[in-house]
Amino acid sequence: MEKTSWVSIEEISEIEETEGLESTEDYENIYLMEVEGNHNYFIDGVLSKNCQNLSRLEMRSILSRMGRNVKCVCAGDVCQIDSRYLNKFNNGLNWIVKMCTGEHNYAHLVLKSDKSRGPICDMVLKTKL
Repeated sequence: MEKTSWVSIEEISEIEETEGLESTEDYENIYLMEVEGNHNYFIDGVLSKNCQNLSRLEMRSILSRMGRNVKCVCAGDVCQIDSRYLNKFNNGLNWIVKMCTGEHNYAHLVLKSDKSRGPICDMVLKTKL
């Protein structure tokens, strides 16, 4: 896998000066990340899956770094928590719902179904493994 090289604002300015490029002085933070495997991607947006496994502090850390015009989708199921320190009341997903309900740029969607992922999932849930 190729490594990402980071360029500072100062280095960009030096490149512009030596190559005769115009500087607009309008810089915006750009974050590059490399991931392996299948993932979901948004343009000008963030998808954070399994938020039920994040603490309130971890969720706040993610949300407090969102820039202008970024859309953030936080998904999860409070019945599928994998951390022994979290439950359906004190996890990051539940915290978002409590804190953001009523805000003008917040929406909440609950999907309910009697369908499951399959018989093994049903067994695990039934036996409370």
